[in-house]
Amino acid sequence: MELTDLGMVMVLQGDYASAAAYLAEAVPLLEAIKARVGISHAYLCQGMLCHRRGDLDAAHDWLRRSLELAEGQADRRMQADALSVLGDVLADLGEWTAAREAYEDALNKRLSMRQSHLGIEPLAGLARVALGRRRLTESQDWLARIWPGHVGPLPDGLWDPIQVYLTGYRAWRAARDPRAERVLRTGAEVLQQRASQYTSDVRRRAFLDNVPSHRALVALSRDLVRL
Repeated sequence: MELTDLGMVMVLQGDYASAAAYLAEAVPLLEAIKARVGISHAYLCQGMLCHRRGDLDAAHDWLRRSLELAEGQADRRMQADALSVLGDVLADLGEWTAAREAYEDALNKRLSMRQSHLGIEPLAGLARVALGRRRLTESQDWLARIWPGHVGPLPDGLWDPIQVYLTGYRAWRAARDPRAERVLRTGAEVLQQRASQYTSDVRRRAFLDNVPSHRALVALSRDLVRL
């Protein structure tokens, strides 16, 4: 596995010190050989790492750089990845218009590549933007495209599926919709199952405590599922 891939795995697992070490080694190596696709991916990972550590300005910078390189290579997949995470950063900054534009662009690229399952995260992002603007009906309309019927587990392949469950919970709770508890319980069960795969208590706690969406869901679901 390449250094960038190892860094991404560590980001997703909440081991940010290891992620930073891998990426600090990967970025200059890729820049030295001018591997544009690899550099764009490494910048994306750096952006995700900074975002999850709460450094929104640095995250925004890394993701913009990743997006620019991906656009230069006409790499729609990487563009969609960068745009989706950039939307999250902009939403955290309260920049709702820019966040919506990023999510819409990411969603359109996913649909054009017939990757509708990967369009779930930008759809949840659009629901979050609508909720932030107090447009509850619009927020629920976006959620209906994720869960058109029964509220169940999401498909594999998402960067942060737990954030999608959280958005569903918050939007439906704001609308006093009974699906709020159902989606929270589903997310908690998914998180519990994923956490149980770690045999090391240190890694398990990092996964639950360091990833912002995981930490938030644990706090909300203490009475539903033991994590």
